[in-house]
Amino acid sequence: MEKDIRNMDGKEPKESVSDLEKAQLQAIHKWVYWSFNYFEPAKFVRDIWGDGFLADHILQKFHSYGNDMNRLYCELDRENQEKLAIYVMEKYKG
Repeated sequence: MEKDIRNMDGKEPKESVSDLEKAQLQAIHKWVYWSFNYFEPAKFVRDIWGDGFLADHILQKFHSYGNDMNRLYCELDRENQEKLAIYVMEKYKG
């Protein structure tokens, strides 16, 4: 008996993945590894947002979330989500 493997949308899976899809997969993998392996929250917060009030506020909120990286991302506005995502993509080598 052959196994019928279909995507969640019910379509047949593709044989290969496009370059865009590979880049998206790489970004997802990088984020997942980052969210489990980041260190020194004060360092990456200061690297991204400097030493002012916003950095202090973000760091305080981050600690109040139990250092949950995904919650931090979700609580940021779009502009600051992009800053964090770009930082991870450029700096995290994990």
